[in-house]
Amino acid sequence: MMTDISFKNLIAPESAESFAAAMRDRRPLAIAEDAGRGSGLFSWDDANRLLNVSKLWSAQTLRPIVDGAPVDPQDYCFQARNRDSQLLWRPDPEAVVEQIAAGAALELDAAETLTPALARVAAAFQSGLGAPCSVMINAAPTALQPVTARFQTGDCVVLNLEGVRTWRLFSGSFEYPLDSPGYAFDSLPIDFHEVNCGGVEQEVTLGPGAGLYIPAGRYHDAPAGAGSGLHLEIHALRPTGLDLASLLEDLVSGDALYRTAMPRFDDAAGHDAHFAALSARLPQFASEEGLAARMRDAQRRSAFRDCVGGFTLPSQADAVVYRVRASGAKLVRRGQDWLLRTPHGKATMPAVARDFAEWVLEQDFVTDGDAARVAPDISASDREAALAALRDAGLLEAMGV
Repeated sequence: MMTDISFKNLIAPESAESFAAAMRDRRPLAIAEDAGRGSGLFSWDDANRLLNVSKLWSAQTLRPIVDGAPVDPQDYCFQARNRDSQLLWRPDPEAVVEQIAAGAALELDAAETLTPALARVAAAFQSGLGAPCSVMINAAPTALQPVTARFQTGDCVVLNLEGVRTWRLFSGSFEYPLDSPGYAFDSLPIDFHEVNCGGVEQEVTLGPGAGLYIPAGRYHDAPAGAGSGLHLEIHALRPTGLDLASLLEDLVSGDALYRTAMPRFDDAAGHDAHFAALSARLPQFASEEGLAARMRDAQRRSAFRDCVGGFTLPSQADAVVYRVRASGAKLVRRGQDWLLRTPHGKATMPAVARDFAEWVLEQDFVTDGDAARVAPDISASDREAALAALRDAGLLEAMGV
């Protein structure tokens, strides 16, 4: 585990509260430059290592960008089969190098699990934003290609690693976009965007270690620039009220009325009567006791399903992974011991475990093996007592359940 990668560190000096307020108000938020922030997240050596695993990529996940637009796959790919024996366009390394030599930048998409550091970045933002996150790497070896004016379906966080890049935020926004025709950027005509984009409202220049939160639907672009550059884009697709529909579908499947065939369309009276019966029954499902709790649980499982792996091979037992719920938690001295208070409970822990507890409070996720690694001088019994106290206080929430 890379212990310095956490949501708190990735957005500092902004707080989790100020970030949440920006998300709630749907306003951009610039994250001040910190030269050490990007250290160890992703480098050109990492890019080369991944690009040299040629079978890892397809035209969907590796895209050369020229003048703000993706290059046609036929200009840099050949047809091949993936690990599932399905045909796809696979990038030809020599052709990709030719595109780069001509000035192309590379978008490396779906990169959230390709390195341990990127996995931790995705997990940190999934914890902070409470939604599944993907990571896209933008690598510009020779020149910064323009990012054409657009909006994202989900929230986006740009973390600039190398080079200097200016982002422009426009006054226009698309209200609550979806990944569906008529609600996604690529499904709308150019003239729609020209009318609704608005004028440039703010320019934010990002140096190494700086960041920018761009709310879903907010029009933005980035002009071309000289020199090389490397940045990450973290995309979060937060659940909406439409996700309730899948839960309702599960509920109504158990109702015989909903499994009954609809009357023939020529029978208008019978069809209207049956439709009225279905409509009258629907509010009963929507107000069913416990449905809101099921929705929250579905959101939680969706957000954290792929956060941190628990493999500990060659051991056959998976590590237990905990989410750290540090908001509102306080660690205070009580005699010889320490008292941990959280909004979910409280517990006492031995004094020798204080440093470990303070370390946990800075993390997004921990495993049951972290205590032995982070606090090797503490006895096994004190380590277990500390973990038990953290669980009892509600600071640690076991994942995968």
